Amino acid sequence: MSRPQRPFVVQRRKNVKTYILTINPSSGVPARICAEWQRKSFQNLPPPLAQFRDPKSKSSAEAGAFAFIDYLKKPKYFAIPPYNFFRLHFGIHTQQFKVSPVRFITPNKNNKSRPVFM
Repeated sequence: MSRPQRPFVVQRRKNVKTYILTINPSSGVPARICAEWQRKSFQNLPPPLAQFRDPKSKSSAEAGAFAFIDYLKKPKYFAIPPYNFFRLHFGIHTQQFKVSPVRFITPNKNNKSRPVFM
């Protein structure tokens, strides 16, 4: 029987004695975010997880990795800003019917005393 795959891999750097994190797609996080977190340092964690930025042991690094994956799974992290469809359609509508500032009349009638309506 094989071991279940962990949602992350924590490795220790030998020269600096710090840990690096790789998130696997089995964690439930989108593949785009997993690709961004390939061999990243714990120093790159977001500000709400600042207490996990400097792990001293492998168990504390794993706890930080679990906390980071839980943070990524929150709906607030993946929230898309609301899109105002009315504003988009109204903007297209006004662009279609916008009057050109140049008057297309004969040059002798196009003088500066006549106002240009926009």
